[in-house]
Amino acid sequence: MLISARRHAPRAAALICSSLALGLAGLAAAPGARAAQNSFAYSLGQNVQKTHPERHSLYSASAYTSRGTAVSAAASTYSNTGAPLYANWDYGYGYACHYYSGANLLYPVIRNNASTTTILGTSTWGSGAAGC
Repeated sequence: MLISARRHAPRAAALICSSLALGLAGLAAAPGARAAQNSFAYSLGQNVQKTHPERHSLYSASAYTSRGTAVSAAASTYSNTGAPLYANWDYGYGYACHYYSGANLLYPVIRNNASTTTILGTSTWGSGAAGC
């Protein structure tokens, strides 16, 4: 009986080591799985900004309009419209995207700089999220 247990011990140790290695590999891949993206749309008047109601460890905030008119994207530490920005606006015609480190919990903010009414916004957050 003792001889049989000694013979199977190396196999058991190898099985445990390979299981641990697979588990650690899965954990290493997990942060990318926590990345997420959120899309939203607002109907905004000219020079009106709107903060999205969800706060995230933000990597990017972007604004888009299919008409190619002027838009801006940014972030804020507050959720109310007209709140002070965290960093600055990113401006563009048809598309604007501001990149962040993901180290702070921020609300994505978009602004209509022209007379277009519908502005689409996107935010990305979480470990492994893509920037602009």
